[in-house]
Amino acid sequence: AGVILASHGGGDLTAAGVALAILSNFGFSARPFLAQRVKKSAACKGLSDTALFLHVMLVAAALLPPAALLAEGWTMPATMRRLASSGMTRQFMADVVFSGVSFFVYQFAQLRVMSRLAPLTFSVLTPLTKASMIAACALYFGDPFGSKN
Repeated sequence: AGVILASHGGGDLTAAGVALAILSNFGFSARPFLAQRVKKSAACKGLSDTALFLHVMLVAAALLPPAALLAEGWTMPATMRRLASSGMTRQFMADVVFSGVSFFVYQFAQLRVMSRLAPLTFSVLTPLTKASMIAACALYFGDPFGSKN
């Protein structure tokens, strides 16, 4: 989310974009350390990495819809009407499901990798893989590289 918000200005370098990108990278880099602390807590004793991951995903799935409704719920009726009038409701729902499943697989794969690496190693690799993915996507989609981006 931080990288999406950071790039919302069309790739122009802004203070808010830089701050959001830094926060996003901090969150991703801190994840392995936080995961180890959660796993060592009394509430999670005996849970496998997979079970812990599924519990975290379920909590996030329960908390996200109310947060999204509070932040943007007022725009939903008009947006759904526009989707229905354009005939794109089915495509939109398919995209949402595909995106959710893809994100789950991505997170699960990261969990499996994280469980095999030291937290510091994973924290260093995460921003590198994100930067590589951004560069690969920019090259694939033909986005220009310049001094501002």
